[in-house]
Amino acid sequence: MSGPPTDEAVTSAIFQAAVLTAFADGRPELTEARVVAELVAIDPRFGALADPLGLGVAARALLVARGIEDALEEILAPIVAADDRRLAFRLCARVMIADDHTAGDEAMVLGTLQERFAFSPADVRAILDEERKRRTA
Repeated sequence: MSGPPTDEAVTSAIFQAAVLTAFADGRPELTEARVVAELVAIDPRFGALADPLGLGVAARALLVARGIEDALEEILAPIVAADDRRLAFRLCARVMIADDHTAGDEAMVLGTLQERFAFSPADVRAILDEERKRRTA
């Protein structure tokens, strides 16, 4: 019987969700890759990840092997706490808006996160507005 996910498993999952968002539309733009690389400054838990490059490579390989929906389903499994769900959504939104393109597969990722995390349209709008304001500040 397995217990709740470890902090490292949750942090790794959030990181990988951000990587999947960057890769969702094929190849990440430099601005998206920069957001993923800057996660360490957002939350010190990301700085403690043992192998962020390996996590990114694994997320990309899962995307290629199983497709975006199945890859997301697997990666999101450990993210259950409300604060972690909000952080994951916020960071994926940050990646999505980094290149000024908010359509297509990246938007589908956020839709999947919204559904899985049971966020209301108002929740999503508030997070996206906060991220857009942060980006222009």
